[in-house]
Amino acid sequence: MFLIALSVVVVLSIMMVANSLFTSKVRENTIDLSVSDRAAIVAESAVEEVSYDLLKKLNDPAAKMELYKKVRQFDPSKLAAPPEDALFEPGMSAVLKPELTARAYQDSPDTRAGDVRTGPFERLPLSVTQESNESYGTFGFQESAFVTPPGNYRSVEEQVFFLKAYKVVLLAPPIPFNKYTLFLRDSQRFRKYFERYQQAVQEIEVFNRNVPAAQQLELPAFPLADPGSNRPVLCTTDVLDPAELTVPAFAPGASTNPAQLVAGLTTQFGRIAAKLSRQSAADAADFESKRTYDQFTADSLKRHATHVFDNFAELAGLVSRNGTLVLNGFYFVKREVTLNQPWTGRGVIATESSEGISVKSAPRQGEGRLVLIASNGPIDLGGLSSGETLEADLMAPNGLLQGHTNKKLEGCVLVRDLEAVPDAYTAGPAIARPGDSDYEAWSGSSEMPPAYAKQLAFFLNPGFLKREYLSRRQKRQ
Repeated sequence: MFLIALSVVVVLSIMMVANSLFTSKVRENTIDLSVSDRAAIVAESAVEEVSYDLLKKLNDPAAKMELYKKVRQFDPSKLAAPPEDALFEPGMSAVLKPELTARAYQDSPDTRAGDVRTGPFERLPLSVTQESNESYGTFGFQESAFVTPPGNYRSVEEQVFFLKAYKVVLLAPPIPFNKYTLFLRDSQRFRKYFERYQQAVQEIEVFNRNVPAAQQLELPAFPLADPGSNRPVLCTTDVLDPAELTVPAFAPGASTNPAQLVAGLTTQFGRIAAKLSRQSAADAADFESKRTYDQFTADSLKRHATHVFDNFAELAGLVSRNGTLVLNGFYFVKREVTLNQPWTGRGVIATESSEGISVKSAPRQGEGRLVLIASNGPIDLGGLSSGETLEADLMAPNGLLQGHTNKKLEGCVLVRDLEAVPDAYTAGPAIARPGDSDYEAWSGSSEMPPAYAKQLAFFLNPGFLKREYLSRRQKRQ
């Protein structure tokens, strides 16, 4: 009996020791997991704080942050992924202190967050042209948080590495169309103007064959690009008033006085040529070689977009505040756009719809800039009141500018043509180009011009493309 009792005691003792060891191990593992979770939360908090801080600094030239220039620098050789063995491209990282996260744990001496290292992990050119400082890619964030639990348990260092998508987008007319008050790719009204000019040339030739050399007349050169050539028919960098877009309606063959015809055309040409510039064939070839118009394809616009919507009501529902559109981004809308409310801020609204964009009312409130892009359709201003000035850049390279007669615009205008008009040639719109539109692509060799710097906005996606966690545990000494 004694041996049996002793055996039971031994077995129970062994079970108690094993249970104690098992319980201790479970407790230790539980504490490890809890400590790791806390360290991860601290690290994630630090990364989120730095992300917000980075977003502000990379949109503020006054921040004097080196990364501000780097993400905007125009140099294709530097727009590439870093070597695989490097976490961040050399010279492209920054160290930011998560002040709020550190302050939140200042009363917990056993918990602390390190500095966050951040920088572009991959940079690629965003635009199809070389005349752009826009880029997209990923930003990396590396952080370490430390938690030391009470008692004889292991401390934990949680290292996290997060990737977030970013874009640097031009919230203004793309280069080179920022330079032009009005840029027409083709024009029926100026084709008629050119036809009338050719008829006048023939009339003068006939007249000159029948008079002495001293009495012969000479027509001035045609002030616009030949409509039959593969180049813009008309472009200007100056202010336009409606009269300057009114083609003189000389009736074919109606001239009975060649001298009056020459005088009349000379007056008209002189007034127009003072405002309008003539594009050379070399310029047009340069436009085509640089795929300048490809910037307005639906695919290109989607690449630029910070937000994509099925219809304009979705966009308005997201950004409207008290009836005003508060813009801060590049908004791509799949269907037609009807704009009929005030706006503020900086933004691009683009659509691929063949129905284009209709503007009924769009007064600006406060500072800002609005760019409207219709990649495959018209821009219709027919809904604007006669006294309202539309402050917006209008880009419709494959569509018409409709409802423009006697309308007032402040912005850069690129369209395929002005809306068809009767032979009476009604007046065109009055257009003034904004003063901050004279910007060029920046190479990084000098300070970025302030007028251009404020047009390039940095956006950081709030979501994560990738998360990696590495826990290191060390026994307390």
